[in-house]
Amino acid sequence: MALRLSNLAYHISKRAPVLVSRKIVELVCGMATFAILARALSPENFAIYSLILGLISFARLTSLPGIGVALAQSFARGHRGDFRRAVKLSAKTSLLGMLVLAIAAWWHMYTGDKNMASAFLAASIGFPLYSGFLYWRNTLFGDEKFWRLLFFDSASFTLRSVAVSICALTFPQYIFLVILLALLMPALVNILATFWQAHQIPISASREPNALRYGIKVSMYEIPSLAVQQLDRIALFYFISPEALAVYSVAVRIPQLLQAMIGEAIAVLGPVFARQESYDRSLHRFTFLITAIFLTACLLFSFIAIPYILPLLSGPKYDDSILYAQILTTGIAIGTIGQIYFRYVKSKLDSKAFLQITLTQAAIDGPTILLLTFYFGIKGAVAAFILKGVTISLITAFIVYRKYHQKSAPICNEDQ
Repeated sequence: MALRLSNLAYHISKRAPVLVSRKIVELVCGMATFAILARALSPENFAIYSLILGLISFARLTSLPGIGVALAQSFARGHRGDFRRAVKLSAKTSLLGMLVLAIAAWWHMYTGDKNMASAFLAASIGFPLYSGFLYWRNTLFGDEKFWRLLFFDSASFTLRSVAVSICALTFPQYIFLVILLALLMPALVNILATFWQAHQIPISASREPNALRYGIKVSMYEIPSLAVQQLDRIALFYFISPEALAVYSVAVRIPQLLQAMIGEAIAVLGPVFARQESYDRSLHRFTFLITAIFLTACLLFSFIAIPYILPLLSGPKYDDSILYAQILTTGIAIGTIGQIYFRYVKSKLDSKAFLQITLTQAAIDGPTILLLTFYFGIKGAVAAFILKGVTISLITAFIVYRKYHQKSAPICNEDQ
């Protein structure tokens, strides 16, 4: 069944405010923490903090995040029986990520870099508790229980912000404690939310055939994509300097939070897409309309708000970040088309299309990021960030038009 454009807009207007509220809480907590860390920590420690959190995002592959995607779609279709098995599997495989981070800590200790060694050690200790119990969030998305999601995530953001900020102000020289608390506080909420969700699901709940297998495949397919996402930070830290990464991290912080808010609004489409067999003309029109709205909003925000907000948050030592932040804020809207199309592909549990997208994107973005950053430093990293949005939009548009586009679809209501 095709959806009317008005019905799709109504679906988003009804559910997106709750998810956007969740992101607003994250934005407020994130900005408060960011302002304190940027001022309290030295540029080197601030760069280490940014790098380690980025590498933890990559290490999350060992927790099989693709299963979360599969669970969200299964829950949207009424199949809830795989949740407990998935959590047990993720908790076990996250120990591999813990081992990798511990090896990195040992290597930096061996080379004499005790500061980086302590940062990796903290990441290793907190990683399995933080990353091994995250599927509750995907299941709440699939069930469209966004108010419960708002409650748990608000608690997580608040605990993390308060604990990390107090630690940075009290012990700014100990990056070990800052990183450890940044992982353990949300880990506490993740574990509680996981047990809560498991209690709500009957033992006899139905399972969707091959959902977990698809999730494991997707997790493996995400390796190139997630590796590329962290290349800009790694390249700046090791090719240029920790201080260069600190400037870039300040510049990219607000754009990434806005990008996450856009993604959160788009996320409400996941359950809708899971029930749509094709991407018809109404959905295409909706995609371009939403992209135009976000692009206009980002342009206005970058010129009107960024020059005042960023110095207020980061202080005068990061004034060089303002222009970069304006460019990046405008650039994130370019990738909105890609986010919407990719959300649709994920909803289809189409592992082949997912692999095509991630491999193609990684093959293009990886060399681009390394070359631009190596030769042009921060300017190159900024250009590469924008090009990533262009790349994902072009690739996903090609896949959706080729595989799912319906040239002539009946326009009807969901209820018909």
